[in-house]
Amino acid sequence: MKLFHAPNSSSQPVYIMINELGLKCEILPVDFANRTELLKFNPRGQVPTLVLDNGQVLTETAVIMQYLADLKPEMNFLPKAGTWERYKAIESVNFVATELHRGLGMMFNKEMPETAKTIMKTDLLKRFDFLNTHLGKNQFLAANQYTIADAYCFSIVNWTKWVGIDMAQYPNILGYSERIGTRPAVMTTIKADAKVDMTKTDMTV
Repeated sequence: MKLFHAPNSSSQPVYIMINELGLKCEILPVDFANRTELLKFNPRGQVPTLVLDNGQVLTETAVIMQYLADLKPEMNFLPKAGTWERYKAIESVNFVATELHRGLGMMFNKEMPETAKTIMKTDLLKRFDFLNTHLGKNQFLAANQYTIADAYCFSIVNWTKWVGIDMAQYPNILGYSERIGTRPAVMTTIKADAKVDMTKTDMTV
């Protein structure tokens, strides 16, 4: 497998899961100033883009993570298909994708008017209120265990430090992020990302 990846982008949680699962995968750093190779596999030129050994291509963070988790179901990063726990985990993945990822990603748009960003920020704070309350009662997002939803949430919540959102008012989210950040696979991913030229990343993808 090959993963087109940019540090701190929406491909980071996919990279985390590759490390969690111990999968053999070539990581291809993306230079957004020159997406020629990436465009051969994904005409949108976005990450994450996963290329399988048979040439098939998957895109979209939430979908790729589910695919990867199902490669090694015994590791239980996504509960068994057909169970209530599975649906709750996918519900959490979709919450991150639609309520956090989408909103925070838009905050990086330099062409977005400040008034629009203020509205978006207000909406995001409501989502963080919900998440903070949830994490005050639960250690993880779903299924009482670490799942792909947590890897996804960890990466996306980290974007707040680049868009001017002070998370000090959300101690449960901060504690959660600290816990997830101590996982060996997460630390390995962050360490690898730190070695890549950060001037060529784009958190909006």
